[in-house]
Amino acid sequence: MEKIKVGDYIRTHKGKIYKVTNVYVLKVTCGHTSLRYTDISKHSFNIIDLIEEGDYVNGYKIIIDEGMLLPDCKHAFTVFERDGTSFMKIWGEKDIKSIVTKEQFESMKYEVR
Repeated sequence: MEKIKVGDYIRTHKGKIYKVTNVYVLKVTCGHTSLRYTDISKHSFNIIDLIEEGDYVNGYKIIIDEGMLLPDCKHAFTVFERDGTSFMKIWGEKDIKSIVTKEQFESMKYEVR
């Protein structure tokens, strides 16, 4: 794994995303949260790199469709509207206002039986 630095974003195995504020030998801190390296599933300086299929970005559900990616543009995603229509969306890091990971979404949902 590439070295984690202050200012990087991390995604945990539980689907939480944090910005790193301190790096220690056995752990990293993100504000008031302390995490072991084994808790981290991936990290990057660019938050876009942490987005996975099934996450919601700015309220849109993300579907990764490799055939739809544009040349030299790894930040193009297929997104779904609530009415079921889909379209391609290209985001820059500054365009991202919110991310709800698929793990967070699953933990919050309530199924009616």
